Amino acid sequence: MQLFAPGGSRTVPQDRNPATVTGTATFNGAGASTVVGATYTVPAGRRTFISVASIFGLVTVAMAAGQTAFAEVIVTPNGGAAGFVDVDRCPAASAIGTKLHAQATGLWLKAGDAVDVRVAEDAGVGVVTCAGGFEGVEFDV
Repeated sequence: MQLFAPGGSRTVPQDRNPATVTGTATFNGAGASTVVGATYTVPAGRRTFISVASIFGLVTVAMAAGQTAFAEVIVTPNGGAAGFVDVDRCPAASAIGTKLHAQATGLWLKAGDAVDVRVAEDAGVGVVTCAGGFEGVEFDV
């Protein structure tokens, strides 16, 4: 008898009960706030490969003097402190039309880890309109 496939357990974890994970949102960040547009936490017994997590922002109400905004992709390990994967900051007193973009690719996450796509602003009247999200594959350990 000839075997045309490997015998035994699977060697590639991504083929163990894969499921696509996505999350997207359009949202506004206003003065003195942090708004999470999309978030994902890996369930117990699973791992996830996030192929891309990104956020795009556009200043739609001019920033006040000294006010800044941040577009952020953040990973929080299970039981650990949040870490910035990518951050873009607009200058203080940014005019309407100023753009922000933060993106992370190729994130491997274990059970309990989380990824957030968010915008944060200092106090002031400015508003940043954002669109962002993530896409990846989740699979059994």
